[in-house]
Amino acid sequence: MKKLFPLLFCLYAMNSFAQEKVYYDSNMVVTNVASSRAYTLTVKLEGKDSSGPALAKTYFLSGQISTEIHYSNYKSKTVSGTFKRWRKTGQLWRDAHYSNNAFNGELLTYWPNGKVKRQDNYLNDSLLNGKCFDINGKDTAWYPFRKAPSFPGGKSALVDFIRRSVIYPPEALEMNEQGEIEILFLVGKDGSLSQLEAFDSKNNPIKETTGVNNLFKEEGFRVVRTMPKWICGKLDGEPWEMYSACPFTFKLQ
Repeated sequence: MKKLFPLLFCLYAMNSFAQEKVYYDSNMVVTNVASSRAYTLTVKLEGKDSSGPALAKTYFLSGQISTEIHYSNYKSKTVSGTFKRWRKTGQLWRDAHYSNNAFNGELLTYWPNGKVKRQDNYLNDSLLNGKCFDINGKDTAWYPFRKAPSFPGGKSALVDFIRRSVIYPPEALEMNEQGEIEILFLVGKDGSLSQLEAFDSKNNPIKETTGVNNLFKEEGFRVVRTMPKWICGKLDGEPWEMYSACPFTFKLQ
């Protein structure tokens, strides 16, 4: 599956700057102003160029800080160090430590009233121990920080749905063409699917409007659009819009 780490920011110049605003949705993916959640304002390079460490910040449309992220390599978007995220009220929501895009160290989250909600400890993205607390600060059952969206019935039901739904494109069949693609989509809080994108077997976006890749892409899009609503993902126990993906293999028997 395509790695879904947030696609943050555009590089403007060296040191600290504030130029043309770039807008992001709740997953920090570039979007338009109408559906945006935050925008980037400053990126401060700490080395000679963008291949070195950097500190990047985004802000809510109100001007309140939204995220503060430390990169060890800004060009490759490698997060190493702290990754902080605030609520629109200005209350700190998450304070996580990363190493090479993986949780490494303490992950703290907070309720809107400022009380600790979660206290997890990781080593190279593996959970060592964790605690969760209710809004009054009392211990409660632990639950994962991130729960991915899922197809009703699980992976086996998804595979069965795709197998039953896919129609081999007649033109591709006539040309004896085979292929593998992946359809990326956003799962909304209500389980609806939107923002479909297609990628080939080398993880390159399929932009063609003709040719065999386009045939496979269009069939993949058709099948995804006929899917029932998914079970939405959760972030720190709260319903959250998240990206997911489905692979499609077109193979002649």
